[in-house]
Amino acid sequence: MFGRIGLKVTALARQLLKAETAAAARATLGAAGKVGGATADNLAALDANGDLTDSGKSPASFVASSEKGAANGVATLNASGEVEQSSSLGAVLGAIRVYDTPGSYTWNRPAGLKYVIVTVVGAGGAGGGALSGTTGASAGSGGGGGASAKVLIDASALGASETVTVGAGGVGAAGADGGAGGASSFGSHVSCGGGAGGLYGPDSGSSGVGVAGGAGGNVTISSGTKLLGADGMPGAPARYTSAYDGGASGAGGGCSFGIGATCKGWFDYGDGIPGAPPGGGGSGAYNRSSSTVDRPGGNGADGLVIVEEYY
Repeated sequence: MFGRIGLKVTALARQLLKAETAAAARATLGAAGKVGGATADNLAALDANGDLTDSGKSPASFVASSEKGAANGVATLNASGEVEQSSSLGAVLGAIRVYDTPGSYTWNRPAGLKYVIVTVVGAGGAGGGALSGTTGASAGSGGGGGASAKVLIDASALGASETVTVGAGGVGAAGADGGAGGASSFGSHVSCGGGAGGLYGPDSGSSGVGVAGGAGGNVTISSGTKLLGADGMPGAPARYTSAYDGGASGAGGGCSFGIGATCKGWFDYGDGIPGAPPGGGGSGAYNRSSSTVDRPGGNGADGLVIVEEYY
């Protein structure tokens, strides 16, 4: 019996608490559920005590202030609740244009463009060749990797058209130095140099380090915001482990997007291996002392340009 009475008292207390809360809310908001003395259509706010009050700002205030920022941008508010600035982070990717064949192209700026993100990779250098008829092994060094970069460029910095250049990979030559990779670029904004070619391998003569590898390409960013960017890696030098047939050719240099080719040695002697696209350097060739044919280093990989258009 007493238990049932206790439950009834508790339920009654809850009802009284709800009634008091509702009454307090009506006193604050008024019968119509609005802040007393408020201007119609103004936005509500909280005062220092956590009570509802009139913000003094209407939606129209924010619409007018949004003219300060970019359309479809992301707005920020100052301490007064006004739009202080906005950015174009709300842009949408509209198209991706890929240029992966060596040559020169024209990119035309489309209407309504906000910015582009361009990826540029220089071509890799070819590995050095190997000679035949030597008393010892002949090992060429690796070609350098192309430089690479990823850059955001605002539409206001772009011309009505920009020239896109894709560098060609260096070509290996039998018993000679490897060719250099060509530079890739997007207008005058971003340029990524190609890797230098590796050197041919003369008669080993003695054990130790042979000819040096080709240098990696250099990156140049004239405008825009760099998101990624690095010079290409140099090719590896040739190495000899004895005065005769031991050793290995130099591996090709890599870049941020392409991998340099692996080296050649006594067991798998022969032509150098091509670099991996985009921008990887070729490896040097390797000949045993008994070889009768001059061999070329591996070709460098072609460069690459990608243009992402945001609206």
